[in-house]
Amino acid sequence: MKKPVNPWKNIPAEDYEAHMGNPMVGQLQALTGITQEALKKYLPPRFMMLGCCTGNGFEHVNPEITKQVVGVDINPDYLKIARKRYGSGIPGLQLFCLDLNRDALPLMEADLVMGGLILEYVNLEKTAEALQQIIPSGGTAVFVIQQSEGSSFVSDTRIKSLEILTTISRELDPQEVQRVFEEYRFLLQELQEIAIPGNKKFIRLVFEKV
Repeated sequence: MKKPVNPWKNIPAEDYEAHMGNPMVGQLQALTGITQEALKKYLPPRFMMLGCCTGNGFEHVNPEITKQVVGVDINPDYLKIARKRYGSGIPGLQLFCLDLNRDALPLMEADLVMGGLILEYVNLEKTAEALQQIIPSGGTAVFVIQQSEGSSFVSDTRIKSLEILTTISRELDPQEVQRVFEEYRFLLQELQEIAIPGNKKFIRLVFEKV
């Protein structure tokens, strides 16, 4: 019996970028800003992005500081675009096509791990356990989750291919995320609310591995 195909594999990159970058959504812009801020603050020698898609935020990597960049995504077409866009500018770029609910992360240490709107689609315990093996003591994990404030989790931009995500996403309570990650030696350092269009907000959670 064939395993069901994850809907993320059937969403074209152009649809994803058009939706996320739509002024009524504004999430692509917000996420790249959060990535830029984290890279400047933590100056990681080794950086990993979970759910990197087409590489949004990679343009802020300084290869003179960050020698190893790892991107993980479930859609191979997204990764091909990311490699085309950033492969020449980031010599240490490595991309892995993985389903975080089924596949193990590569055992490569990372001083900074980021994930924007990825925790809503994965098993929190499995993800925290995997990152415990990857992030050394003193390292940082930055996650962004979405609060819909009574609106639909996936904004209506009339891009039909993304509508299926409402069947596999779930809205998370920041306290739940904190509880799970603290069980795996990640202490919450910051929690920030960021207003975005569409009557929604991002919650940015910053953890330190102890």
